[in-house]
Amino acid sequence: MSDGLALLSAWARLHDITISPHVAIQRTADAGLGLFFKAMDDPNSDVDLSPLTGSVDAPLLSIPRSMILSSENIKNYALAYKATLLPFVTSSATAELNGRNAFLPAKQVILRFFLFALHKFNKSSKLSTAAQSGFYAPYISLLPDPLQEVIYHTSGAMESLSLKSDDTEAAGEDSAPSARAGALLPPTYWTAEQIQEAAGTSLYLPLMSKMKSLHAMYDQLLLDWDASFGGDEEEVTWEDFLRAEWLVASRVLEVPVSGHENKEGADMMLAVVPVIDFANHNARYNARYEITCSEILLVSANDAAKPQSGDEICISYGVQKGTAELLLTYGFYERPWVYEGEETVKMPVMAGTNVLRQLFGTMPLAELHVARSAEGEFEVHWECDYLWMLCVGKEDGFAVSVSQQHDGSEDIDAVVNGKTLTNARGEAVVEVIRSELATEEMRDVLELRRVVIFEELLSGWMDDIARTEALVEHDDELQKSAPEAEFKHDAVDEALETLRQREERVFGMTLEAVAARKLQLLDMPAVARYLAKMQEDTPDDAERGAGAGTSATSADSAASDSEPPELEEDTR
Repeated sequence: MSDGLALLSAWARLHDITISPHVAIQRTADAGLGLFFKAMDDPNSDVDLSPLTGSVDAPLLSIPRSMILSSENIKNYALAYKATLLPFVTSSATAELNGRNAFLPAKQVILRFFLFALHKFNKSSKLSTAAQSGFYAPYISLLPDPLQEVIYHTSGAMESLSLKSDDTEAAGEDSAPSARAGALLPPTYWTAEQIQEAAGTSLYLPLMSKMKSLHAMYDQLLLDWDASFGGDEEEVTWEDFLRAEWLVASRVLEVPVSGHENKEGADMMLAVVPVIDFANHNARYNARYEITCSEILLVSANDAAKPQSGDEICISYGVQKGTAELLLTYGFYERPWVYEGEETVKMPVMAGTNVLRQLFGTMPLAELHVARSAEGEFEVHWECDYLWMLCVGKEDGFAVSVSQQHDGSEDIDAVVNGKTLTNARGEAVVEVIRSELATEEMRDVLELRRVVIFEELLSGWMDDIARTEALVEHDDELQKSAPEAEFKHDAVDEALETLRQREERVFGMTLEAVAARKLQLLDMPAVARYLAKMQEDTPDDAERGAGAGTSATSADSAASDSEPPELEEDTR
């Protein structure tokens, strides 16, 4: 560790990366390395860190744009390093041979460079050469390996590891490693059985989809690796690939393209910012990014408390990121002792037909958020644009047009009040439905339909979680009762149990709010008029058309029998 920090310090100076003398790197208890405030090395100096607070003139860290790992910079580095590296990180030779788009998206360019750097330079014999060559081995060598983090950690005091090359004694480096039972692997490392235990939560479908995508990406990468390097390099293992993917996914961020500061409307690009990315997440963050035309800065947050020596420097990885999203993207979640009850759930909605979901354009999501109000009470907020497509049908003036193309593909368009919305998707279709169909007379009726459909979805999600919990409990009991069996409840089990509990709470609170809103809507004059008219026409249509009961007194029983209006799928 001390050699690695000394090389990082030399490499940083060589490439104009500025690190405040008030910043140190220290191993954390459960998040690998982190950044920490520290006093000046002179023991006679005051421990006064207040000038750092919120000041871009005294940044904690700064890195030139030329050193961030964006796809453009990576292409330049690859071109300067080795002829065979450039095509590997920028395009897929095998995809081109098969007639597919050969150019890789920015995130895959970064991933492939990380994979190559981890594979090529993450060895002590390569460090000194790589430090002078401009490559990132001193930085790469300090990045965590989830498998190693789970098995071992340094025991004893986690003392500060200064970036100054003359003060790099590794705390406890000679101590024997001890098992770290509480460490959590990112979900992409989980077994099939562990992934199945996420069923019913908002993590399950996105994780299944991601694993399918990663396997396809890995298969393609192996072919390209062999085409680029042949027998010159050892084969990349699945574990190598997973590590590189997790490092990129958990560290990449959007920054304005070169020449732009952090302004609204600027074109954005994906990049990893070395060294600054050692800053870990905390909802009560004390630091933030500042982006200028020439560099990326890490500065103390304006409203943060006065820093003390030993305080960890933390940033926010984003507002309204729930437990499932933190797990999927970063491989951690906020533990109970720091969790304050606010939660965001982005639940995939699988209701409706495949054609309707294709028309929406992306995976339909219901976003549920439980937040604390100014008065300290928890409030529930929810939204799901996709429900607008589920709550209207042919009788309202909404249909789906499906036409067969000459190449065998299907062209799907929305039809609203007889007008075909060619190539419109998602929010564009929803906006037309709102403006054309949610008239003053029908607005409350359509909202009631949405509420009833959502109420049914929530009830189904709660049932799904309950079924998974019952299966997990059954399996646990079988393990406990097995002869000479050693029952284990590891970190993944704990994370999944916590996730299910938190999301079940959100579903329950939202269900209560939705039921209350349904009763309010049933009292609206427009709803009463609509129900009365439908009752006069056909009683059955009245119940289905409003998506609720024929009166407020029978709302609960009638709503439970209601179904979303069917959509007509015309083939032209």
